[in-house]
Amino acid sequence: MTASRATFSELLRSGKPLVLPGAHDALSARLVQDAGFDAVYIGSYGTAAAAYALPDVGLLTLGELTEQAQRVCRAVSIPVLADAEAGFYEAVNIWRTVDAFERAGVCGIHIEDHGGGKHTPLGRSLLPLDVVLARLKAAIAARTNPDFKIIARTDAVWVLGDVEEAVRRMQAFAEAGADLVFPTGIGCQDLAAIRHRIPCQVLVLGDLPPSGVKEMSVAGADVIVFYGLTLRAAAAGMGQVLARFRQTGDMKGLSGLLEDTQDFEHRLGYDQYVLRASEYGS
Repeated sequence: MTASRATFSELLRSGKPLVLPGAHDALSARLVQDAGFDAVYIGSYGTAAAAYALPDVGLLTLGELTEQAQRVCRAVSIPVLADAEAGFYEAVNIWRTVDAFERAGVCGIHIEDHGGGKHTPLGRSLLPLDVVLARLKAAIAARTNPDFKIIARTDAVWVLGDVEEAVRRMQAFAEAGADLVFPTGIGCQDLAAIRHRIPCQVLVLGDLPPSGVKEMSVAGADVIVFYGLTLRAAAAGMGQVLARFRQTGDMKGLSGLLEDTQDFEHRLGYDQYVLRASEYGS
């Protein structure tokens, strides 16, 4: 766990854009690793959908998020970045959030300033800046490893359409000691226009709005997260397979849509089990 946090710090210092596909469970995280990515992301969007078939509207508890994050961490050797929502507690108790995610094994968390229901326009609001700053400072003080990243997220662009408010908040977050800042929903053009005013590294989403790695990197992004990538791919792929199977009832017609059984079982370590069984005479 400590090694993966140090690895993540080294990746951030490399000067190259760091791309994190979002996983939604342990297997999808393994697939991200097997595809050659250096790190993976697990967020509330993927966890809510994959573990509970629920929308990402603030329904998950701290325990539900950290349990899924821990499963992901155990399945891979690459760093795992996680979503800590708005921190779950006021500043005086946010140490528990940091402790829970550190124990889960992630390399860092982001804490947001969203104060309402994320996908309901009537419920969208921002927390007062002083409240968010207090939580950030408390979270930074609570971590036991300096390589555990505390990332400050602002939804000012997404919620209010206010780039200037996002800049004001990111500057304050950086001054408070955040390792990175995260302006949700910012586009390439807006990011490029304000990047020189942000005094630390910047994490952005590649799927809100839909963007490419190259264009976001040119605009000044240091870390690019594609939070819904594996989840939406899995939903589309399984939906296609199930529809065809429902129509034909024939597995043979699905061969081009299913991973080879041997390849799939190799991915999960069946061959290692066979070796252990042979060694111990089972």
